[in-house]
Amino acid sequence: MNILYLTNSPVIGGAELSLLSHIEAMDKKEFRITLLCSEKLAERAKLIRGIDVKTMHFPILHTLNPIVIYRYIKMVRDVLKVVKSKHIDIIHSNSVKAHYIGVWVSLLSKAKLIWWIRDDTMNKLIFTLTRRIPFRIIYISEYIEKFYGKRRNSIVVYNGTSIYKHEIGKVKKEELRNHLNATGKIVVLCSERLVAWKGVRYLIDALYILKDQEFLCLIVGSGKGQRDNVEFDLIKYVSELKLVHKIKFLGWREDMQELYQIADIVVHPVIKPEPFGLVVIEAMSFGIPVIATSIGGPAEIIAHEEEGILVPPREATILASALNDLILSKELREKIGYKGQERVMQSFTQEKETYTIASLYRTIKSSLFTPVEM
Repeated sequence: MNILYLTNSPVIGGAELSLLSHIEAMDKKEFRITLLCSEKLAERAKLIRGIDVKTMHFPILHTLNPIVIYRYIKMVRDVLKVVKSKHIDIIHSNSVKAHYIGVWVSLLSKAKLIWWIRDDTMNKLIFTLTRRIPFRIIYISEYIEKFYGKRRNSIVVYNGTSIYKHEIGKVKKEELRNHLNATGKIVVLCSERLVAWKGVRYLIDALYILKDQEFLCLIVGSGKGQRDNVEFDLIKYVSELKLVHKIKFLGWREDMQELYQIADIVVHPVIKPEPFGLVVIEAMSFGIPVIATSIGGPAEIIAHEEEGILVPPREATILASALNDLILSKELREKIGYKGQERVMQSFTQEKETYTIASLYRTIKSSLFTPVEM
């Protein structure tokens, strides 16, 4: 079966990392995979064996003018050529622009279309007008399903993770802690794109309240090339609060699986609903207690005070209290970490996600189901 994955984001975030993990886990003998994506994502994708990676520049669609329309039409034609030359059976789109492109390519070819809807940024009017065209719509959480509405051709498939399989030894952990000057300190890890809605400023405010505690916060991620970039503002804010010895900005890192393994606590402080929260299940898979805001996907993943701690958004004082409880109690960290890890192993493994989607592909191929009227 020939599958084309289509994704446009020039920034590598949770949606893109999740897609690559899914592709890597797919059976390359059963599924012949082509990925069309940005140059930045292609660099990482080419490390996956057995797939064909092609780069394309997706047009900006914020405004409609003759140039944008021309580029959009050209993109549709270019993707259509790939679909025909590769004899693609299924187009699986992974981002909003890719969904739009996929609609037209699907209509102009025999390929079935699947939308993998990973966020709440798709125009609702366009969604309503085109929702019957995809053969299936995959939502990554019940929050996203509720946002767009449950359809007869839609299903919820939670993201999975396999990052926990990349164990490093005790010596490597000690070396990394020493390198980061984290020896003997509670390590608080926050991995986010540094844009305003990710709420990192509220984490900084919470840490300021706890400044007399012995901790080191590692902030991983960048805001470069993104709208609403607050990276410089956050670095300046930490300096103004005189917390530079307590909070380190590490930028974009390729070794998250190692950083998780030296972390004692992970915080996900978003201030608007997170569509899913890949970092949450990644951290939990290592047995690390997670504090996350109680909106969007994390509220579906975590049972409060059992598998993690949920706090309201924008409440630095409450976040500080939750952090303080975990900083002071190793027993509490281990108890919540263990239950969180159990939760991931039961419901959020990469194997489970990949099995579900591969089964959907087989269903489409064998025509066990036919499109229904909605």
